[in-house]
Amino acid sequence: MAEVKHIFTSDDLFTTLNTSRNSKKIVQVFLFGTIRGGVYGFALLFTLILMMKILIFVFSSASQLNVTVYDVLISFYGFLLSALVNFLSLIKKYLHLSRSR
Repeated sequence: MAEVKHIFTSDDLFTTLNTSRNSKKIVQVFLFGTIRGGVYGFALLFTLILMMKILIFVFSSASQLNVTVYDVLISFYGFLLSALVNFLSLIKKYLHLSRSR
């Protein structure tokens, strides 16, 4: 069965993990990869919220467009969730784990 590639990670991080056994480099890869995945998740969720607010503003009788701090906080959940998924996928790849049926 073909393995599905995670959309928030890239092959360059996996290549670095496979070729390097330096602990400092491995920590940098895990930290950078996790933060990069989190930023992608934040941007995706914030863009989705912003687009929905713009569509509601355009197609309804609302007189003003409000983007609040709560919208940013909700988008931060996207950062946390995406960073966690990305971190776990890096651990899986680093430890060469696979699903067994």
